[in-house]
Amino acid sequence: MVFLCCDAGSTKTEFLLASDKQGLLATKRFPACNYLELGETGFSENMQVWIKEICCTGGITPDQLTFSVFGLPALGEVEGLEQGAAKALGRFVSSENMLLCNDAVLGWAGSLEGKAGIHVVSGTGSIVYGENEQGISKRVGGWSLLFDDPGSSAWVGRQALSLFFRQVDGREPRSSLYTVFCEHWGLGEHPEYFVGKALPTLNISRTELARVQLLARKAAEAGDQAVKCIYDQAVDLLAEQVRVVRDSLHFHSACQVSYSGGFFQNGDRVLQPFKAKLDALNMILVPPTYSPILGALALGARRFLAPEALTMFLKRTQEVMKFSA
Repeated sequence: MVFLCCDAGSTKTEFLLASDKQGLLATKRFPACNYLELGETGFSENMQVWIKEICCTGGITPDQLTFSVFGLPALGEVEGLEQGAAKALGRFVSSENMLLCNDAVLGWAGSLEGKAGIHVVSGTGSIVYGENEQGISKRVGGWSLLFDDPGSSAWVGRQALSLFFRQVDGREPRSSLYTVFCEHWGLGEHPEYFVGKALPTLNISRTELARVQLLARKAAEAGDQAVKCIYDQAVDLLAEQVRVVRDSLHFHSACQVSYSGGFFQNGDRVLQPFKAKLDALNMILVPPTYSPILGALALGARRFLAPEALTMFLKRTQEVMKFSA
């Protein structure tokens, strides 16, 4: 059996091709391929080229695929997207042997090996997704970098910018954050120049907005108590989203919670307090077992393999991927 897996995120598109007998056949990374941004034609053209390339590298043709899994951003959130994406992909792979899901589902499936539990993504944005033993799912957050996604890098960036503006005009006393921001953007004695120097980029680039969090962290490391409070609030908001998912799915015993995303790389400022919050809620924080692309493989292969065989298949594939990296 041969499985084609795709994690089509907003920053990159990752493919994996694997056989339960031969193991890993090929992996490829390509630019972002967001259906909402490219439309059906652009999305279809990219996928046609990339599916052909990954299959060629793996030494098979698309008609030899047993099952395909595609994790797509915004799937299930935009009317008509699922039908349009299915139509586009159905030109190249069997629509009867294909699963389309939101890319957040891949993070859950990889981190927990497709087992019941909750997965928290906090990078540029944030989203919490979980499934229980009955296969019932619940998603919280992830609605918008501008209006939601609490506890993410973009969220911290927004709060830090708001604090900076209040410090500029005197609503709040100036702190390390003020100094860090002025130095970073070269504002000198004219913080009002922020409007011309930084605002245009921040208005159009969510990546740059998320990077503001790194400046905020620098201020926190310098002892800025106001910024430390922002991080504390971010952790509280992530834990609250997890609680809502847990309660909605009626987990009656301590459930496992995994995580991924760059915001958790803040270490003791985020990960340790987050663990403490979950401990208080009788939930168990566990490191992710596999990446989202292996989560796609888990979702596809579990339909055909027994649990023990699936576990070995995922483990062998990851080992080869690490060796090949």
